Amino acid sequence: MICLIPKVEAPNSLAKFRPIALCSVIYKLATKTIPNRLKQLMPLIIGPAQSSFVAGRHIYDNIVIAQEAIHSMRNKPDRTAKLSAALVDVIMKCVSTSSMQLLWNGNLTESFKPSRGDKGVRSRPIYLCFADVRTAEASLNVLDGFCGSSGMKVSTAKTSLFFSKNVDIEKRRIIKNLLGVGVVNDLGQYLGVPLLHWKVSKLTYAHILDKMKAKIANWNTAQLSLAGRITLAQAVLSTMPLYAMQTSKLPVGVCTEIGKEIRGFIWVSHRSGQRLSKVAWSKVSRPKDEGGLSLRKLSLVNFAFGMKECWEIFKQPMSLWATQLCSKYKFDLLLGFDPIAPASCTPF
Repeated sequence: MICLIPKVEAPNSLAKFRPIALCSVIYKLATKTIPNRLKQLMPLIIGPAQSSFVAGRHIYDNIVIAQEAIHSMRNKPDRTAKLSAALVDVIMKCVSTSSMQLLWNGNLTESFKPSRGDKGVRSRPIYLCFADVRTAEASLNVLDGFCGSSGMKVSTAKTSLFFSKNVDIEKRRIIKNLLGVGVVNDLGQYLGVPLLHWKVSKLTYAHILDKMKAKIANWNTAQLSLAGRITLAQAVLSTMPLYAMQTSKLPVGVCTEIGKEIRGFIWVSHRSGQRLSKVAWSKVSRPKDEGGLSLRKLSLVNFAFGMKECWEIFKQPMSLWATQLCSKYKFDLLLGFDPIAPASCTPF
């Protein structure tokens, strides 16, 4: 059974829904067992550019590479692996014998068997290449070959071109007409994190604060006890900016505003709605064994994530994102930075 989850508040087309498959117990057992068996083999099968859903790799690895690519535009071992015939047979049975139904407005539609067809690519990958006609033609041929072999189609509505400021206007026009997609000055978000085209400001990460305010507005604060508000602040509000903090340094103003929202939510009065702080926040943010509530200062959490990234470079120096950073900024694990290392870097 497939349940359609709306992506926006007022969806008006199927593209605005996210399909979630509800599998039976047998398929759940198979889909859990197979990844556990393949876990040791995955790094040999999947290339280094695919960083998520593989043990030892993280989704924010590609975010770091994308940020560095945008920043630069501004200013394989010979191994093969083969799955056993029995395992391939199990996977194909899971794919070919399944049938699905859509849960639409609480009612189930007729069952159907999923198959390959004219479907758009759901992901939004970012490709970096030289801006010339020959490269554009080669990219178009690669995409046509991929679509022909996979049965998928590139969604031109979700595809955009972003040029470096060094590309002249005439070359931009030729490449745009050849590929048949629009040109943008801002690529927006990638994997949920805004790509940094200009100087970072409070507006860059204003969406985090907006989501937090919307979340608080949906809660009936007057009906929550102090313990309930503290629990929500620890489990929900304090964790909302953590994903962006793993790859970016949030401005101090953003961290301050988020802290104000959390404090206001905890100390709100039941009757008048006035936000009266009953205990100094410096005491509230202490660890629990020191009498506090362990609500950490967000700027320090952001700094800790930065130190974690530095440690990951030394821990996994041969990973794709680590080699890219070391090459770009001329950093050697033993000798440190080269004297001619670039002075400008992405904000972290």
